Amino acid sequence: MLLLRYKTRKLVFRGLVALYFIIATWLLLFANGFRVQLSPFTISRTGNILATFKPTSAEIEIDNNETRFSSPARVRSLFPGTHRATISADGYLPYTRSIRIEPKKTSFISNIFLLKDASPEPLSGTITEPRELSAEDLLAQTIGKNVELVTTAASGTRIIIGDNAVVSRDLGAGAWKIVGGDAQVVAVARIESDEIQFRSWDQIDTIITTLPGHKVVATEFDGTESLLAISDFEVWNFNTTSRAAELVYRFSTPIISVLPVPETTLITVALPDEITAFHLGDHHYIPTTLIRESIVSQKISEDGRYLHYSVKSGQDIKNFRRILY
Repeated sequence: MLLLRYKTRKLVFRGLVALYFIIATWLLLFANGFRVQLSPFTISRTGNILATFKPTSAEIEIDNNETRFSSPARVRSLFPGTHRATISADGYLPYTRSIRIEPKKTSFISNIFLLKDASPEPLSGTITEPRELSAEDLLAQTIGKNVELVTTAASGTRIIIGDNAVVSRDLGAGAWKIVGGDAQVVAVARIESDEIQFRSWDQIDTIITTLPGHKVVATEFDGTESLLAISDFEVWNFNTTSRAAELVYRFSTPIISVLPVPETTLITVALPDEITAFHLGDHHYIPTTLIRESIVSQKISEDGRYLHYSVKSGQDIKNFRRILY
C-alpha cells in the first residue's frame, strides 16, 4: 500500500513538473509574440493590423470573424498570411480588401472614409465645370516663386527662376508647360506627349521622377501633399514629401477628369461610362463604383459632401448629385 502511494505521488509529481514546463514554455512563447494554431498545427509569431476609418459608427472585422473593432482599431495576434478585412456600417458601402500580415509587424489600413449607400438626386439647371488653373494661377497659389518657361531654337526649353534669372539645363526637345507643384516640387509637362517631369526647387537641374501624364491635380490630407499625374488612361500618386510615386490605377477607357474630395483621402475619377472613387490614404487602390451612366462631367461641392455630375440621355444632358459620405 505504501509502495502504491509512493508510485502515485511520484507520478503526480512528474505530471506536475511536465505541466509546469508546458505552461512555462507556452507563456514564454506567448510573451514573445508566438501563437499556436491547431488546424493546421502551427506555432508562429503573429502580426497586427492598425486601422483608422470614418464614420465613428463603422466597425472592422477580419476573416468574417464575429469580433468587431471600432476606429482606431488595433487587431492583434494574427497569423502570417493574407487576411480579409471588411469595414462596414449601416447606410454605407462596405470597404473590403485583402491585407498581408508579416510576423512581428503592423500592417496599416489608413483613413478610410466609407461612402454613403445613396441614390442620385436629379438637379435642374447646369453644372459649372471646375475651372482649369493657368500656369500663372498655379504659380501664384501653390508655388509663390517667379518662374518662367523660355524656349529658343538654340537651347530648347528652360526654366528661369527668380529675379536673378537662374537658368536650368535644357528640359529636352519639344514644347513644355508648368502644370503644377508646391513649395518643394515643380511639375512640367511635355505638350506633344504624355510626360511630366517632377523637379525640386532647390535642385532644379535634377529630375526627381518622370511620370506619364499631361495634367497634375494637387491634393492634401493631414499635412501630406500629393500631386496626381494624369494621363489618358492612368492616374499616378506622387508624394512630394517622400518623393515616391505609386500607380493608382490603369483604366481601359479614357479619363474625363480626376477630382480630390476636400478633407478626405478620396478622389473621384470620371470615365465615359462611370465614376469611381479611390482611397489614397490606404495605398491599396481598389475602385468603388459610384455611378454607371454616360458621364459628361463631374464636380465636387465646396464642402466635399456631394458629387455633382452630368449624364447624356439621348440628345439631352441631365444633372444629378450624390452624397459621398
